[in-house]
Amino acid sequence: MSGPININTAPLEQLKTIPNIGEKRAQALITLREERGTLSVEDVKMMSAIPNTIWDPLLNDGKITFETELAEPEESQIDELKHEIREYRRLYRAEQEQNKKLSIRLEEVEKGCDQKIKEFESTCKDQIREAQIDFEFKLERERSLRTAPRERVLFEREEGKGDKDFSFVDQLAPQGIYARKFKNEHDDRTEVSQSRKNEERGVCQRKYEGPSPPKMSTFDGKSDWRPFYTQF
Repeated sequence: MSGPININTAPLEQLKTIPNIGEKRAQALITLREERGTLSVEDVKMMSAIPNTIWDPLLNDGKITFETELAEPEESQIDELKHEIREYRRLYRAEQEQNKKLSIRLEEVEKGCDQKIKEFESTCKDQIREAQIDFEFKLERERSLRTAPRERVLFEREEGKGDKDFSFVDQLAPQGIYARKFKNEHDDRTEVSQSRKNEERGVCQRKYEGPSPPKMSTFDGKSDWRPFYTQF
């Protein structure tokens, strides 16, 4: 024999099994229970849908009850709840550990990114500096190439002038009396011209003057008629 049916906790199907309580009356009990929360014998006796004379016999026969306190859970239910609590705690600790690992990994990634950014900035600065040096070198070389033809022309002019001076002195003094002196001056002038040719900007042209031609002797009928430079 099953225990009494609790009017405050029984579902619709159980309420329908109570004697003299069909589906319609059972639904009325559930509606009243939802409105008031818990029911007592006085509450159900005041219902118009159910005669008040049926409740006392049902109580006396032990077929119904109006208990409001919850029944203590069984031992198996307690063990199940404890197991669920332990499982929730385990999952929580695992989640916390996973979050910690993710935080450490994220920090490592951020440090790595910062290091790569610094290396990239350093590389860019080095490349920019090298590009600037290369540009300045090319610009200076281009300037040198532009000024080189002018320097070469000036040098050739100096060389040509020296050759003409040598020819003129040879004509005046074939024995080389003045040639050695002029040659030394010409060599010095050529060395200066060559050194200035290597300068970065321009060449300052120097004007050199050769030795003045010797004064030609004149024959007075008494002295030696030969020119002065031939008397030695």
